[in-house]
Amino acid sequence: MKTMKLIKERNLVRKNWRKMDLRVALCYPNKYHIGMSSFAIHLIQHLFNSRNNVVCERVFLPYTKAQPTSIESNQPLKNFDLIGFSVQFETDYPHIVKMLLDSLIPPYARERDDKEYPLVIGGGPCISANPEPITDFFDLLVVGDIEPVLDKIIDHCLKFKNPRNRLNELLDMPGVYLPSLNQDTIKSVWVNEMDNILHPLQQIVPLVERKDKVSPAFGKTFLMEISRGCSHGCRFCLIGYTNRPYRERSLSVLEKIVDKGIELTGVKKVSLIGAAISDYKRLEDLCWYIVNSGLNLSLSSLRTDRVTPSLIEAITASGQQTIAFAPETGTNTLRSCTKKHMTNDDIARAAQISAEYGIKHLKFYYLIGLPKEEESDLNGIIEQVKEISQLKFKRGLSLSINPFVPKAHTPFQWDPHPPIEILREKKRFLESALRKFAPKIELKFLDFRWSKIQALLSRGDRNLSKVIKTVAEGQISLGSWRKALSDANIKLEEYINRFSLYDEMPWDHIQLNFRRESLIKERRLVEN
Repeated sequence: MKTMKLIKERNLVRKNWRKMDLRVALCYPNKYHIGMSSFAIHLIQHLFNSRNNVVCERVFLPYTKAQPTSIESNQPLKNFDLIGFSVQFETDYPHIVKMLLDSLIPPYARERDDKEYPLVIGGGPCISANPEPITDFFDLLVVGDIEPVLDKIIDHCLKFKNPRNRLNELLDMPGVYLPSLNQDTIKSVWVNEMDNILHPLQQIVPLVERKDKVSPAFGKTFLMEISRGCSHGCRFCLIGYTNRPYRERSLSVLEKIVDKGIELTGVKKVSLIGAAISDYKRLEDLCWYIVNSGLNLSLSSLRTDRVTPSLIEAITASGQQTIAFAPETGTNTLRSCTKKHMTNDDIARAAQISAEYGIKHLKFYYLIGLPKEEESDLNGIIEQVKEISQLKFKRGLSLSINPFVPKAHTPFQWDPHPPIEILREKKRFLESALRKFAPKIELKFLDFRWSKIQALLSRGDRNLSKVIKTVAEGQISLGSWRKALSDANIKLEEYINRFSLYDEMPWDHIQLNFRRESLIKERRLVEN
């Protein structure tokens, strides 16, 4: 099997392996251009490499049929002491197993008792929500933020020749989940003061053209994390519950990060990272600081109720021509039901300001199949888009319309994934109506068959590990999922249909920054 082709990068960190006490492979279970768009990869590698006796190298899912090897030194996974996976999306689960299999490493933790195999750990939003479908593949999982536990994990690995055999010594550590041991509760950990934690400054920049297939989503940019968490608690949103509370860096600290980060990377663009960027208290001041420094600016989706002329003016002055809003639904009634506290007037006003201050392309994100959705809510989407389309954005209007997928640790975790037949009917209705008045509008729908797989994994249990392994052993496709489920005698519908509020859930032992009773209370409010 071939190894990965090396990619030219700026700020590549190479350490002398012979002088290192711990060798870490930081794995992203998808392609390079996707993984390098993730701030988590830059942050975690920086944290590991901040230890002088530790080397951390990145490994991604190969583009071709090749053995996964590190970008920095082309080393295979078997040569590392520790393998860490950053798990951001459920549909990447088979890629985790595939990367291990292609590296001749047994995927199941119970098969890696011999000290010749690296310790395999994982973290990320999927782990903090419901890791059960993939726990059998890991020796250790991190629930919550990485900073409070990373040094302790490193020290444990350095202390013992075979740290796997002494994992029980980490049993009572908050934020650490040891799947092979019986833990009644795993408590999440999080950083309280963001000004006190490290931020990667000398970030790795791929030296490739924007149109190259390995170019990250944001191109050549400096990724700057301004906040973590979200305080809004939209009832369908995973991050709004698993990453509480909301925390942010001070403006003075961010200004220093901008100055030093741009100096060390040589790029001309800053991309703001955070689950709730619009909630940053000094967002306008931060944006203008970046613009007045002669830099381009990139932001993800903004809340329409936080849009101001000054903010949009700063965004367009930086060279950004596209902006995204997430109304989620077409009516105030359903939006209130989901606890998305913004109104149709907020949305119309934000779109109007965007048009007046030079935005050329507007993106809207919608969900269909939400609990309590009625036909009037779909009509609301049509009326809303019809109104906004009259603003005549130069590069048009784009809609991303995706099905509701129930997520663990949210008030809608008990609700079913909508039947595909119903979703397809809604799709046809929306497409037909929207094309009548906006024939050139860009419409994107997630394949509903894949959203069912996502729902399966987001609410799954350990019985799914054998299914995931079977999928990873062949071509990862919808057909392979159907066959693997059939071979395991597992019925998809049993995982994606409605659950009772008092059913025992596979993730109940994961204790986040709220109680299960509060989720039940939130779900009952929807019925009132």
